[in-house]
Amino acid sequence: MELKKLRHPALKIPEEIAYILGLFVITRLALTAIGYAAHAVLWGRTFSGLEAFTKIWTVWDGAWYVNLARDGYSALPVNDADMANYAFFPLYPALVRLASYVLVDYALAGIVVSNVCLLVACYYIYRYVSLDADEATAKRSVKYLILFPAAFVFSAVLTESLFVALVVACLYYARKGNWVAAGILGFFVPLARLPGLAIVVPLAYEYTRQRVPSLAAYKDHALQRLAKPEAMALLFPFAGLGLFAAGNYYLTGDFLGFIKIQATWGGRMVLPPMELLTRLNPDNGAVFTGALFTVAALALMFLYFRKVDFGAWTLGLILILIPLFSAQSCYSMLRYLAVVFPLFIITAKITKDRRVDTALTIALAVVEGIFMALWTTWSPLIV
Repeated sequence: MELKKLRHPALKIPEEIAYILGLFVITRLALTAIGYAAHAVLWGRTFSGLEAFTKIWTVWDGAWYVNLARDGYSALPVNDADMANYAFFPLYPALVRLASYVLVDYALAGIVVSNVCLLVACYYIYRYVSLDADEATAKRSVKYLILFPAAFVFSAVLTESLFVALVVACLYYARKGNWVAAGILGFFVPLARLPGLAIVVPLAYEYTRQRVPSLAAYKDHALQRLAKPEAMALLFPFAGLGLFAAGNYYLTGDFLGFIKIQATWGGRMVLPPMELLTRLNPDNGAVFTGALFTVAALALMFLYFRKVDFGAWTLGLILILIPLFSAQSCYSMLRYLAVVFPLFIITAKITKDRRVDTALTIALAVVEGIFMALWTTWSPLIV
């Protein structure tokens, strides 16, 4: 009997899942190998065992999340700069703590959580893009998410992969009209990162679009159309952020403690246009690189704004602009841009030519490899 006849149809892996898993395994193995090589060549240090693996992926804020998962929140500053861990949002360290009960090592738990979230993010990016585009475009969207020059942070002990997974899944279910799922996911988005509250904007747009599909419909009993129980989903993100604010009040006596503590990281308010112009100074290579990528991202968003759903486009623009209101983001813009998923959808839609797609794929893979080597050895290029 032929082998094919022995296979049960239920055991067949869906094509998109196989594609995602293949891309994930190849890129994560390559990035880990680059991490080992970077530590050996750039630092002249070699590690062995679990310590080697965790050191590669626990860089910059990763140590904060490991300590937060292990020790919990404290109002006490941890250094002379008065930095405190309640500046960091709770969902990711909570998941790391849960995973640590099985994996024991907190850094390893963080890496596992991040990579699981990356796989979830890839799956929902594929499903989300498939609502409006063909399979090839959906696959390219996943590929460009994974090959973005700072996409290695999705596997690090950081919140980026969790954030993207929650946001895209939330918008996917909103587009499908499943407002219970969208509301529940929307509750958790601001518990991953502060900009997550912006999820309200595309949710409100999508809810209004579904309930009032035209101007004529808007004029005809609009309030009755909008005032449905499903509208409660739009309040869930506020409830999520409110929960963290209440925790801050219990800890520090200040509902906005998590915002005010940002000043100890140099988080002062600035005007985005002036801040971006200031960063476009080649004297500081790290800041200048982040500024160039920011300009490129804005150009892509405005030139091809019709390539993505308006709600997602608006959210993407907000996610780019929010960091520009703070001077402290100057060394982190590449990491912040990694969560702007509409960029990857736009890129997928404008690279239907195979030659363009291949050239861009190779270029992005090379740049991500270089940036990985710098990031894992604590270069200020990506903080």
